[in-house]
Amino acid sequence: AAAAAAAAAAAAAAAAACWPAESKVRMENLLAVMMRLRNVRNLDSRQTNAVDSAYFACRPPDKAMQRRRRPPLQEYMRHLIFEVLSDGSIVEVLRKLMKLPWAEAEPYLLKCLLKVSRVRFQHIALIASLAGGLAQYHDSLGVGLVDLVLEDVRWGLDHPTQGNYQQRLAQVRLLGEAYNYMLLDSRAVFDVLYMLIGHAHDSEETALKLDPPDDFFRIRLVRRPVLHRIHFVRINFVHIRGLHSVVA
Repeated sequence: AAAAAAAAAAAAAAAAACWPAESKVRMENLLAVMMRLRNVRNLDSRQTNAVDSAYFACRPPDKAMQRRRRPPLQEYMRHLIFEVLSDGSIVEVLRKLMKLPWAEAEPYLLKCLLKVSRVRFQHIALIASLAGGLAQYHDSLGVGLVDLVLEDVRWGLDHPTQGNYQQRLAQVRLLGEAYNYMLLDSRAVFDVLYMLIGHAHDSEETALKLDPPDDFFRIRLVRRPVLHRIHFVRINFVHIRGLHSVVA
């Protein structure tokens, strides 16, 4: 049964990559046979999930095929931030964003900038650089971005699940890059670092729940996204040495 399920899943996944119009009927019949075998065979959950993944890769649900329709202005901002923004285009993206009707564009622009988990990890610096350039003309954007990121970081500490680890890493990395572009000062950076280290440790019961002894993810948050990305020229060395003694 396992061999049959694996073979059917592999065949369906391979066919999904190339589905010419003349073989549509035959492919639909093969998929139907595969799903009938899935239902009559005694498969475990892993094998069942493999078959389901192959099936929905060939025939996505109708809801997945419906693309969310947004206003043209929002689509334009998403296009600039998620598709156009790069090392060579950041100046041009900044100029285009500055031309938008700011009162209407700022709320959604903030929402896009906060979705740092959607961009490559090494491109988060570009998001911070773009925010720093916009904040020179619109202070509210820089303040709002930092406030919202701090709220998200605090929420992640209160709700530590593996499903949001990537998002939490990206958020803390954005804070470190925001410091480099002077969107927040060193006092706020150290407040965040101490919060990452000591949050929920006032109570032993809460600490065991939110930061168990065998979970070192908070150390990763401190050492990689923050300490490795901040240019320490503007921070007092005594504070840095003391902080390293805490997280070492």
